Amino acid sequence: MNNANIKHLLIITGFAAILCSNTFAQQSENISPKKESKQKSCCSAMNHSMADSSKSSMKTKISAVIDLNKLDKNKDGKVYNDGMCLDVISDEPGTCSKCGMKLKEISVVKLKKKMSENGFSVK
Repeated sequence: MNNANIKHLLIITGFAAILCSNTFAQQSENISPKKESKQKSCCSAMNHSMADSSKSSMKTKISAVIDLNKLDKNKDGKVYNDGMCLDVISDEPGTCSKCGMKLKEISVVKLKKKMSENGFSVK
């Protein structure tokens, strides 16, 4: 082998080593556990294992009856609710006691419909 062939062989071997190390690094990233997001969401503090009905053929049925009109203490027809935690209801602005999300104003009529559609017993 002459010097030119040896240089080419070393260059090709170097590129092969670089490609192999990059491939190994990418595979290692796929194997390592995912880092949890620091962004706060409703699901970060709750177990929503039954939230996706495609995971289970059985839907959760809430047995208690919720009287939304009684919870509307100032009788303005509006309450505050976290859209993900339907059972967290307040007559005043605040945050969800389960997940910390900001409660949003919603009419009693709309919340009653939404809760009924999601298996809650309301009056």
